[in-house]
Amino acid sequence: MQEVPNKKSWREDIYVFQKNKKFLATALALTLTAGALLTGCGDSAAGTPGSTEDDRQEKNLASDDRINRENAEETPSTGASLPIVDEPATLQVWMPSDVAQMNVCAGDLNNTEFYKQLEERTNVHIEWINPASGTEQESLNLAIASGELPDIIITGSRTVNYIDGYDAAIDDGYYLDLTDLLPQYAPNYMAWLEANGEDFIKACKTDNGRFAFMGAFMRVEQTPFSGYMIRQDWLDELNLDIPVTYEDYENVLTQFKEKKGATAPLFIQPTIDFWGLGIGYGAYGDFYQENGTVYYAPYSNPEGTRSYLETLHKWYENGLLDSDFATATGWTADPVMVNNGNTALFSAMYIQPQSQYAAVLEQGGSFTALQPPKVNADDHLSTYQPKGVYGGAAIISTSCKNPEIAIRWLDYLYSEEGSLFASYGVENDTFIYDENGKPVFTEKITNNENMDFAGALRYYVLAPGQLAGIMDWTRELQMVDEQYCAMCDVWVIDRDKAIPAEAVMNAEENAEYSKIFADIQTYVNEYCTSLVTGTQSFDEFDTFISNLNTYGIERCIELKQSALDRYNSR
Repeated sequence: MQEVPNKKSWREDIYVFQKNKKFLATALALTLTAGALLTGCGDSAAGTPGSTEDDRQEKNLASDDRINRENAEETPSTGASLPIVDEPATLQVWMPSDVAQMNVCAGDLNNTEFYKQLEERTNVHIEWINPASGTEQESLNLAIASGELPDIIITGSRTVNYIDGYDAAIDDGYYLDLTDLLPQYAPNYMAWLEANGEDFIKACKTDNGRFAFMGAFMRVEQTPFSGYMIRQDWLDELNLDIPVTYEDYENVLTQFKEKKGATAPLFIQPTIDFWGLGIGYGAYGDFYQENGTVYYAPYSNPEGTRSYLETLHKWYENGLLDSDFATATGWTADPVMVNNGNTALFSAMYIQPQSQYAAVLEQGGSFTALQPPKVNADDHLSTYQPKGVYGGAAIISTSCKNPEIAIRWLDYLYSEEGSLFASYGVENDTFIYDENGKPVFTEKITNNENMDFAGALRYYVLAPGQLAGIMDWTRELQMVDEQYCAMCDVWVIDRDKAIPAEAVMNAEENAEYSKIFADIQTYVNEYCTSLVTGTQSFDEFDTFISNLNTYGIERCIELKQSALDRYNSR
């Protein structure tokens, strides 16, 4: 193998587990073309034709005593021991489908180069169960009801799970308790958790202190891939600075309307990013925590909430906010409105200037990322939006006859070698090392004759949101101009008001909470939108706050508090 200068330095940067508690993870799949990697899942894919449950169990049992420990070629530098088994073994894996992936592999993941290579390396064949998009929870429920669960369950979303939670799934006999198994058979996974600190371990345990899954992690914290953008060329032309305060925002938006003819200088929509500009007032529109105490912003901070809504109403009345914002859909700005110059301050993804707003660039325009406004320029911004330590999860079911094989197969992707393979594929084929020792994709990925970049990722390496392991999300930045990648750094805001994503309610709490909060959420959304458009008067704002109490918001806060308390006690 060709010697590459500084190769080891990159590997150490990734895999000599850094004792830095900033290593947070996310399940979010960063996209390289609008809609390409964030598309919904699609048609289901069948498992290996002709195989049966008895065949699969027989293969697993036959290999039960052939786990390759003593005779495997140990590679201490990678933490991997391959193959996983001497004799071929078969595992059945349930994982949500991805219509784009299925198009690339003709409906069978085993047709992709990545999964072919993974089988060759591990000697473990996978029979896939890939439920179609929108049927994932139903599919899992049916498997649970049948009592014949697949060996491994991959949940790419936190919303798909055993309805009563992980602890109940273990107690009810569906999920394996991995607490004693992971230290024995998943050394790479445990090394990652232990090296990243107690917060990581706590987030990956249940409320009862058990390991119920193996989480998917990012090598380094993934920066936000969306936030607010503004037309930099207009700022330059009008000799304006990037706005910082609410007063600055209003001045810039006014200039855009009066001197550039923007009909909707500011674009937001009534649900997804309605509260995004309110964090400067502490108007979060949701639950948050301070020093371990849970609050609901509209109820707990009515002054800040009112100030923000009054600001939006003023902007709406003055024609600075899109007049049709109350009916707007989508979570980023409409490309037509951006390209024709009707809007110039909006929420978007960092890839969109090159992909969807290219008409502006072709005319000499430019975009700059900016943070939400502050009341005072030196104020500290803190977001309430949670970010999970782990993304998807890999669960071992009690139907698995060989949990040792299943765990060791998964653990390979937490090793140095396995993580590098999952992120970049095969050296000198799909990637090489650059002069700084960092892996970069070859043209097989970046300029493939038969598929676009998103398709190549799905075919040659581990696609976002699949399986588990440690992924290098920065691989996707290779296809985006550096100036737009830099936007992600601007959008980073402290999350010290966020309730951890892993602080979850149990089934009983969630049922009560959902019943109460559904009406509250509808009421808040409709009332606050009406305040902005002027169909409701601020004279009734105090009644709005008291109505939240009548609806039961204090009970919702109590339920959220219980979940947070249990999380903090893990």
